[in-house]
Amino acid sequence: MTETPGQDSPLGFTAQAMLCDSAAAVEGKLFIQGGGWNAIAAGAMPFTAPRIGMALLIGVPYGDTLHRHQLTVGLQDEDGSQLPLGPPVDGGRASHLQLAFEVGRPAQLPPGDTQLLPFALNIDGYQFSGPGGYVFVIAVDGQELTRLRFRVHLRAG
Repeated sequence: MTETPGQDSPLGFTAQAMLCDSAAAVEGKLFIQGGGWNAIAAGAMPFTAPRIGMALLIGVPYGDTLHRHQLTVGLQDEDGSQLPLGPPVDGGRASHLQLAFEVGRPAQLPPGDTQLLPFALNIDGYQFSGPGGYVFVIAVDGQELTRLRFRVHLRAG
């Protein structure tokens, strides 16, 4: 699991993130199956991963409540090249997954407190063309919060 504060200030957005086999966000909680890995063993290449899950817990600062924000998840290979990730669009696949969100400000929230917002992302049937290192880059409003690194390798034997 990674936890990274926002880069602009100590009161910025934060992210805790974990790769898993599957994730769900229900009633403000994360439910994680097969969590905490950083490698995928493939029998042959190209390899289609049945499912890659991400459990994300975004810390939203008090001053950023009541505003619309954009969560972005991208995928890069070990050379830093952006890989297609989103659903098919005109002319190919999108390079990022994007989700707009807005967090309210409950009356009982003391000024300065951070609210935690869970997100579960499941990517089904992603095809990797070859072994190597990969990284999911997670950002809010264009500010990178954290990276989830993993490796795809050929299974021994």
